[in-house]
Amino acid sequence: MQSSFACVLRHQSAPKWHFLAAALVMGLLAVAANAHGAPTLRYTTTWVGNTFGGGPKWVQNFNNQMQVLPDGTVYLASFWDEAGREVGIYRNGDVVGQLKDTHMRGGFAVAVGGGYAWYAHTSMREDQPQVKAGEARTDKPICYFGVSRFTMGGDPAPFPGGMTRFRNMLVLREGPDDEAQIPRGLATDGKRLVVSDTPANKVRVFDCATLKEARSVQVDRPTHVALAPNGDIWALSGGHFEAQAFDPHAAPAKIVRISPNGQVHQVSLPLPAGAQPSSLAFDPKGRLFVTDQGPSQQVFVFTLTGRPRLVDTLGVRGGIYSGPRPGSTGPMRFAGLTGACADAKGNYYVSCNVPRGGTLLRAFSPQKKLLWELMNLEFVDVADADPKSDGRVLYTADGKYSFDPAGSPGRDWRWLAQTLDPFRYPDDPRLHMPGLQCGTEVRYLGGRPFLCLRGMWQGVLGIYRIQGDLAVPCVVLAAGP
Repeated sequence: MQSSFACVLRHQSAPKWHFLAAALVMGLLAVAANAHGAPTLRYTTTWVGNTFGGGPKWVQNFNNQMQVLPDGTVYLASFWDEAGREVGIYRNGDVVGQLKDTHMRGGFAVAVGGGYAWYAHTSMREDQPQVKAGEARTDKPICYFGVSRFTMGGDPAPFPGGMTRFRNMLVLREGPDDEAQIPRGLATDGKRLVVSDTPANKVRVFDCATLKEARSVQVDRPTHVALAPNGDIWALSGGHFEAQAFDPHAAPAKIVRISPNGQVHQVSLPLPAGAQPSSLAFDPKGRLFVTDQGPSQQVFVFTLTGRPRLVDTLGVRGGIYSGPRPGSTGPMRFAGLTGACADAKGNYYVSCNVPRGGTLLRAFSPQKKLLWELMNLEFVDVADADPKSDGRVLYTADGKYSFDPAGSPGRDWRWLAQTLDPFRYPDDPRLHMPGLQCGTEVRYLGGRPFLCLRGMWQGVLGIYRIQGDLAVPCVVLAAGP
């Protein structure tokens, strides 16, 4: 099974392949007569929205947290990927692996060190009759919530006392299926495993060798955590940030530092007004990377010798939503930042979960030149072509692409814009009911282009005015209350 792609264009006899965007098919299909005069359908196959075309390689749908290793290997953690790559492993612009057997067991955080990868997630208790019967939603304690250990290559790494059928999970609690019970942050130096036990309002430290708890500290709703070279633990506290439920007006998280003696200190960093810190990370040089999910959509890099000092930034201020053409893409135009760090060579890595879209992972040289990028920007979207573009401009619910019918499959498209702006239009229905705004049609009314969206279950029709690279919400028609 391959991960989701926007407008995978196929035409085969098997019914499962008949998911065609009709306006696009006309540009890819041709009818010719065979030797007997009967029409013969010729077609080509391509895809839009994912760097890779399936098989063993695809970029995962979403991401919540990133871990960068000194050699440039990147781990991305998410709660869901349609094909089971909840934690993908990437290097040099390629897919090199994943944590195995995580599907339907999603989570939010990953940490790597000491020869192991750790994943904070949930797991169904497969010994329970309700789970065997397929009853996922129940008030009975059918789920484990905790942290599982894997080899760095992605295989489950069992340990004495480990739970689940893989015997590799450190269980923090059991309960009904509830993603709010999943820890939201992890960090490790190979000796200590730091866990943001978000629902318990604690940052907990475990010994990596024995997996016994060494200590815990009370912190209000901790999420991302990072280990400083001097042994301090840095954490985001409070706030309501969720990568897959982006809210530009969410309460910002505080940044706190936990000293080895357990003292919690709130940290003041010179961040822009309205900043919403969304991740923390330390690079091999000991610099602190902070991503801002607020209006700046930038990465800020600090040294911590003495008072914290801002020494570098990554990204155009305002991100993809800035400039004379808001929505237009560019290497340093970020959207939905979930992580940033550097490797031992000084290369930068930036991960985004594009609001309503999906995974965007970019690598830059020390001079901030784009080295490579990987993306999976679509989930359940259907694409349509601008009828005045001869099939060369495509729209999905929140994406705009150029398309070259003469190009080779997978290299015939380019991401041009994200048409959704959560800061200018925070009530955009695409943000709040994405599953009901995914079937796309482009129509001209009075000579002006409009995006018309319906959902997987119908019931809601959204109409958006195409204005530059944005689609501005203007009409919503819904059945029922």
